Amino acid sequence: MNHYTGKCVGGPLDGQMLAHTARSKKFYRPMVDAFSLNEDAPIEAVDIGEYHFSNFGVWHWWATEAGRAYEKLHGEAKP
Repeated sequence: MNHYTGKCVGGPLDGQMLAHTARSKKFYRPMVDAFSLNEDAPIEAVDIGEYHFSNFGVWHWWATEAGRAYEKLHGEAKP
């Protein structure tokens, strides 16, 4: 099985090495409905972005709209 290994640029794993079997790796964060007063509000996993492996052996971070909103509210996502 092929592993795509390289350094991460940006995102939650910035500066770390990543080895993955696919050329992209998605990241999710648990989110709660902040506008609901219900204590039993469902927690959903939201796609905040993904790393794409380039031909230069580097993983580049691409944040989704939800990921950019998360960073505005809470700072950069940590693994």
